[in-house]
Amino acid sequence: MVFKPLMSIHTILIKMEKDGKFQFVETKRRINAIIETEKLTRRTFCMVLIEQVEINDSLKKDIQKEFEKYEAKDGVSFNHTPFCFGAKENGKVIGAITGFRCFSEIYIDELIVFEHQRGKQIGTQLIQMVEDTYKNQNLHNINLCTYEFQAPEFYKKLGFELEFVRRNNYNSKLNKYYYVKYFDKSNSL
Repeated sequence: MVFKPLMSIHTILIKMEKDGKFQFVETKRRINAIIETEKLTRRTFCMVLIEQVEINDSLKKDIQKEFEKYEAKDGVSFNHTPFCFGAKENGKVIGAITGFRCFSEIYIDELIVFEHQRGKQIGTQLIQMVEDTYKNQNLHNINLCTYEFQAPEFYKKLGFELEFVRRNNYNSKLNKYYYVKYFDKSNSL
């Protein structure tokens, strides 16, 4: 049996005001009634369909361009640059760290060391590689998030500071720990 992911589809009506700005009017059922009641014409409204879409390279590029334009208006450089460092043994990857550089920060998305290689300081060395690579590039800090069942104590030992914990009331193993490590220690919490 094949299951499709749940998909939410919303239709929204956006009405153009006299000053040229757009105003959110209504969703779903009442759209037709609003159009008829207010005698709206094609020039005064647009219908937008909001649905789950596939992320592909073209969409990623479009999104990145829009972020860059938006941030440039405020004189901020988006500068989204992904990274991935791998630990190899005999040519085979045994661990990896992924993330991205964005604005003046580093975000670590994932860190994994294959089970049979754990306890050999590989994770520590992968974190160190990120720190060494970016420490002299005028960046402010490194951010990451980990769950309670993963490695909060590991990051603490590496000098990351706990910013906050988002509690999960249904399963404490899914409490999320948000950590930061500043390149300039005078910025520490």
